[in-house]
Amino acid sequence: MIERLALVLLLAAAARAQEPAPAEEDPNVLLSLALRRLQTAEHVLASVDVKHEPPEGPAMGVQGGAGGMIIMQTRIAGQEEPFEGRVEAARAADGTLILLSETELPGFALYLGGGRAVERTTFEEERFSLDQLRAELVALLDPKAFAQRVFDGKLKPVRDAATGDITFEGKVDRDLVPASESPMAFARGRVLEARATVVVGSDGRVKSAAVKLTRSDPMREMMRGQMRHIVIGGGAPPGALPPADDDKRHDIPGGSTTYTITFREGGPSPRALAFREEVERLLRAPERGDPLPPGPGRAEEHR
Repeated sequence: MIERLALVLLLAAAARAQEPAPAEEDPNVLLSLALRRLQTAEHVLASVDVKHEPPEGPAMGVQGGAGGMIIMQTRIAGQEEPFEGRVEAARAADGTLILLSETELPGFALYLGGGRAVERTTFEEERFSLDQLRAELVALLDPKAFAQRVFDGKLKPVRDAATGDITFEGKVDRDLVPASESPMAFARGRVLEARATVVVGSDGRVKSAAVKLTRSDPMREMMRGQMRHIVIGGGAPPGALPPADDDKRHDIPGGSTTYTITFREGGPSPRALAFREEVERLLRAPERGDPLPPGPGRAEEHR
């Protein structure tokens, strides 16, 4: 009996050894499932690092002898620098988005929900702008739109054998973020290229997503056109300017912005919850019996 049982076990082991090993799951399928899980999450909570980089390459100018011209790019008067630093992001199931800077000075708090936007900024000397950050983070933290753009990009996967994480990297549609409608948007330039790096953990969840947006340099483009007209009249050193048709065919790359989004579990911070509660109280239509907010002439109005 023992010999027969041993023979059966030996034959079963041999049969298993002859079976083909199960094929490794398709990384694109895993990415699709991870993105779907992100879309169906009740809350989207993340920490976002925002970093700006100046244009690469030498300063703009025309090299030459006594007739040479050097035009330096300067900051436009009244233009505020975009915010840079770490941000807490909390998106609720109803689409309400709360953005809070990690630092309170300088810092900001931003509420976006129900078609309304309320922002609070705190600074000492240098103002900063939230126009760019608001528009781009709203797009990047929209799970449905983000998932569609990322999946359409057909990012290249690389699996980490030690951790089981899969990193997807590549170019995505630059319409991933909307074009700015700000009057000063021309100074920031158009998005020329968008690259994304998405990490899917061994648990099948999106761990992080980094998006780098490279913009055109509108000041250099404008100056190049103006300089061409100036130098044509006075003569230009050989090679000082690119060929005439180069102006129409090529954008000049400028600076870039990188958003590194690290997703997390749990709930919004007490600061985020308190800010949302405060804003929604202010936005709520006053009901009969509610005390009027303090202010000049309120007592007379109440009577």
